[in-house]
Amino acid sequence: MESEPYIWSNFKARGWIPSQVKLKANPSHEPRDGLLMCANHHLLFDGYAFFIRFLPDKFVLVNFSNDPDLRQFHGKAIALDIRGRHGPFASLSIIHEMRVREFHPFDPVEPAMSTDYPWQDWILSDGNEDNGNNISAQSLPQFQPTRMNTGDTSGGHRLALNADVVADILAAIREMSSWKACKIEGTSWAGTAEENIGKYISSIGIPDH
Repeated sequence: MESEPYIWSNFKARGWIPSQVKLKANPSHEPRDGLLMCANHHLLFDGYAFFIRFLPDKFVLVNFSNDPDLRQFHGKAIALDIRGRHGPFASLSIIHEMRVREFHPFDPVEPAMSTDYPWQDWILSDGNEDNGNNISAQSLPQFQPTRMNTGDTSGGHRLALNADVVADILAAIREMSSWKACKIEGTSWAGTAEENIGKYISSIGIPDH
């Protein structure tokens, strides 16, 4: 979003990112606006060949263009830590997904997906199963994104994008560590201890233990 600060401002106004988010010269000042990828996937991502969808506890790669080079990655989770304070804002992926769908208007509107979202093969082959499980262990609001079940997907489902799905994603990410950390970083704590406690509770809430 660095080249499109007006969209960043629109996100902020609509509550898709915290109101306390850094908004100086451009979004490059915000560490949660970015993903680190290999060169090949970076080109395919910027070329709108695939998008990354946030599901209840994982980020999943969706090969919407049916690119042969991406078929082995389709429907599998990538190891983005949803517990990290600098984890990417999943709401930004919604706009990217919309653009991918726009670039491929004749591809399935609701691509077929498995139901378990296994980890990418390289995560498992590198012996990172435990790390992957830990990454998805954070407790988030339980929701089921709107899906259209079909009889020809061997027990899978089709991935839809509509207002209900967007609302579900936004509700979940507002409980993520990165969202709350952003609010803490962007809030002034210059008041008294009592004032700051009240400000924290009203803005961040009381964590469950």
